[in-house]
Amino acid sequence: MKKNVEIVFLMEIEFQCQVIISSCNELAIIVRSDNAIHCWALIQSILFACTSISKILCPPTPRDKSLTDECNERGEYLVKKLSINESSYLVSRDLRNDFECLDESLHRWAKESNNALVHRNIEPQRFMPMDNPSKVSVMANFDPDTFILTLWDKEFPIKEILDESTRLLMRTQNSIRKLNGI
Repeated sequence: MKKNVEIVFLMEIEFQCQVIISSCNELAIIVRSDNAIHCWALIQSILFACTSISKILCPPTPRDKSLTDECNERGEYLVKKLSINESSYLVSRDLRNDFECLDESLHRWAKESNNALVHRNIEPQRFMPMDNPSKVSVMANFDPDTFILTLWDKEFPIKEILDESTRLLMRTQNSIRKLNGI
């Protein structure tokens, strides 16, 4: 990969990590307010930044199919260079797909389920109406006590995403400095 191209991708990862960190810090403050819209806007910001990093590191099939090999090589190179574990939430296709394919998930739920839908809820999981979990589908719940986000019955710990982003930010900034000879 050309040095200037590598720096541009690293700078984008750096920016997205900063968005995650900033949004998590603000969420920790705002979550105890009654402003659910602001909380969900911050959560969406975190998820969007995660999916942006995921697309750089584990690219989907590009619109221009002739770029497929280059994109895959770029992703593999950056994952290795930045020492990213393949189980990281920052490369998670589950997180990416559950967030980005919301329309498909909602359509599937509406078509196939008779369950009640928990939709953009902010409540501790212990208070969730789960007397009969087979009758409830959790589209999105954020637990303000544990900072666990549930999307379609899959749990994503926001604190771990914050920790991963903080570590990735440091490695990314170190890589940029080295490439720039600093």
